[in-house]
Parts: sequence; C-alpha cells; structure tokens
Amino acid sequence: YTDASRGRATCLSYAISNSPLGPFKKKGIIVLEGENLDEESILELALEHGAEDVKTDEGSVEILTSPEDFESVLKALEEQKLPVSSSEVALVADTTMTLDHDGTRKVLKLIENLEDNDDVQTVSSNLELPDDFDMDQ
Repeated sequence: YTDASRGRATCLSYAISNSPLGPFKKKGIIVLEGENLDEESILELALEHGAEDVKTDEGSVEILTSPEDFESVLKALEEQKLPVSSSEVALVADTTMTLDHDGTRKVLKLIENLEDNDDVQTVSSNLELPDDFDMDQ
C-alpha cells in the first residue's frame, strides 16, 4: 500500500462503517424549473408516460420514475418544450433521516470529502436537511 491508497481505504471504510446505510433504489429523477409551470398538465403528462411520483415546490417540479420509464418520461417532457433543468438515474433512499445541526454538518463534510476523492464515482445519502439549517452556524 501507498500512503494515498491507505488513506482512501481508511476514508471509505469509515464512511461505510459509520453511515446509516438504508435501502436505496434506482430511480429516474427529472427536475423542471421555471416560471408559470402548469403543474396539473405536467402531472398528467408525466403519469401518462410512466412517472411514479411528482412533487412540486415553488418554481420547480420533481418527477420520479423507474429506471425503465425514465427515457419515456424525459422524452415526453422535452417534446412539450418543458424546461428540464436536470435529469439522471440515481440512487434514492426509501427513508430519510434528520440529524441535529452538528450531526448534519459532520455528514455533509463527510459527503464533501467522499465527492472530492477521485476513486469515488457517486455518493448517495438519506440525510434530510432541516429547514433552518445553515452550514456556517
């Protein structure tokens, strides 16, 4: 082992043994952002093409699909010239967890360190950020 590979192994071992690993599933995630989104017609279109869930928030719509229906839903949205801001198939947690602010900071720092590691391809988390969370406090 070199010092670098030992460090990577220690980092990954720490992450695996100290993280609450819950069940994750592959899901298609499509996010639309823009003003005046017609949420009803987006919901109808997405469900018609196989979407599993549609969540709305101020100015954005998040659509969850199975990996198999991802392309079909994405294509239908793009054909309607809807403003797709991001789309990917990723691991999504079945359940989320919330920590106190100190614990949240520590987990976010761990995630940042893992994402900065060249040997790590993707990082998935089931951490839910508290509404009043501020990384700098």
